Amino acid sequence: MSKKSGGSGNFIWGLLIGAIVVGGLVYLLVKPHSDSDKSNTDNDTVTEDITDNTNQSNVDARTLVTSTDHIRGNADATVTMVVFSDYQCPYCSKFNTTLKQVMEDYSDRVKWIHKHFPMSYHDYAESAAQAAECAGDQNKFWEYGDALFENQASITGVEYLKTLAGTLGLNTTDFNTCLDTAKYSDRISTELNLGTEIGIEGTPGGFVNNLSIAGAISADNLVGLIETALSESDK
Repeated sequence: MSKKSGGSGNFIWGLLIGAIVVGGLVYLLVKPHSDSDKSNTDNDTVTEDITDNTNQSNVDARTLVTSTDHIRGNADATVTMVVFSDYQCPYCSKFNTTLKQVMEDYSDRVKWIHKHFPMSYHDYAESAAQAAECAGDQNKFWEYGDALFENQASITGVEYLKTLAGTLGLNTTDFNTCLDTAKYSDRISTELNLGTEIGIEGTPGGFVNNLSIAGAISADNLVGLIETALSESDK
């Protein structure tokens, strides 16, 4: 009797162990990797800005340049980088840091042009774009834009845009008049429409000469696009 009881107990233990093993395997298969967990958590509030801009047309950035564009880098460079961006887009803020980092090594060989593409679901993106243009009237377009990207959480209304102008040493009377009268409303609309026409669906997006920038790509990928454009322009 004792042998029979022992065999039954071993059988039950075997079933329990088997169930545990199977359960563990199922858990491992369905559980996301820890890196993905962190990424998904970090991106909960910004997934709306993620885009690969797969519908961007085959456009050459050099054809998008106008006489009123703000240029960072060498205005006579053979490589033109046009970036459509939104000052309230978290991925644009991240990519702006990447752009500045890369331009430290390519400022003499690349001209970087910012185009406005304020997304409708960002409450103050269009006002921020207009504010940057107003800062440009006082030759501080890029400084103001960088400050917007660095302080996105503070963009909660027009008053902050005016406060920032004072912080950067702008003539606030002129700046406030520019912003209050929506002086650059038409320009923002024109650039937004241009981006839409050439296939920009989200931010950031753009081109390095005729090579597409599909989202907030890494510094290494951006350098790859620039080097390719440089090599092609040398032919």
